[in-house]
Amino acid sequence: MGRVDIDERPAVVEEKQRVGDLEMDLVIGRGHSDVLLTINDRATGMLKMAVPESKEAALVQAKAVELLADHKPCLHTITTDNAGRPVP
Repeated sequence: MGRVDIDERPAVVEEKQRVGDLEMDLVIGRGHSDVLLTINDRATGMLKMAVPESKEAALVQAKAVELLADHKPCLHTITTDNAGRPVP
């Protein structure tokens, strides 16, 4: 739903020169009980992290919006993986 393949993102994103091109990941803990949301700016390395109440999409989305509220004017792209990565 509304997903764009990573190969279709703008070439400028790969240059890692423009502030506002972000990567977002959801790390899922052992037993799928804990989650960690990370948002990283590709150019500056700025890292935002939060612990959503669960991995439910609406809660993760709300936490991401909260984390990025102050950065909205300079956002260009957000690249996500499509699944959280289990921690061994």
